[in-house]
Amino acid sequence: MTDYYVPMSDGRCIYIISADLIATVEGTLKAIGAHPNYKLLVATDGPVSSIKATTRTFEPTGSYTTAEKGLPPEITAGEWGELSEGVQELYRRGTKVIDTVEPIDVSGHVPFDSEVDFDPPKNWSPGGIGVAMGPGLATAFPGWLTGFRQRAKDICAEYARDVYDHNGMQAPIEAYVVAFYDPPIWNRQTKRDKATQQFLTTKVSVSVEDAIGGSNLADAKRRWEAEEARVRELVEPYRRVKVCSHCKGLGHLVPGEAS
Repeated sequence: MTDYYVPMSDGRCIYIISADLIATVEGTLKAIGAHPNYKLLVATDGPVSSIKATTRTFEPTGSYTTAEKGLPPEITAGEWGELSEGVQELYRRGTKVIDTVEPIDVSGHVPFDSEVDFDPPKNWSPGGIGVAMGPGLATAFPGWLTGFRQRAKDICAEYARDVYDHNGMQAPIEAYVVAFYDPPIWNRQTKRDKATQQFLTTKVSVSVEDAIGGSNLADAKRRWEAEEARVRELVEPYRRVKVCSHCKGLGHLVPGEAS
């Protein structure tokens, strides 16, 4: 499988390196992916042929150790063999850590010039190609941003008094937006309640998909923002409008109610 580095606009290069058995690498920005197949993102000042790394291995010491009180903290393999099976289980085979500093050959890495986002949002779901390319480059290929339906409901709630999503993804979101009369119409004040201003409620139906797809993450983000703007354009005018007090918003005077 081809290995890649990503040239950045500031002249740096971000190398994507397998983290298997590597303890540290100079210039490491972050680890990505899941164990045991996670990768390291390593920044360099420009294209390089090798990167200094510390690999870590573990070797048996020939002894056994325990933290149990009342037992010798370290014994030889021969002493361990003479213990009963129950006591043997209280010991662990001793190991020592061996760190070796050596260069990693990255001369075979090839530049990847597509748009890459190394810190994708949690709701980014890459398609098959992105999954195959791995977490470092998955954002450069088609995928989806999920959860837009909830985002649409949140936008509607900024303008509407009530928002309903009765059937989940099977029906439009219903936003009940309130508009007030101009000039104001007031309900009469009573001994128990203060006078309240009358309003007109309009139901606005908003049809959206839960997933916003794109040719890559950047494209999906642009489409997400465009959908946000579309939802606002659907509900915001009903909040901003002032309803005519004379015709009650009908566009004509009702006989007997003209004032």
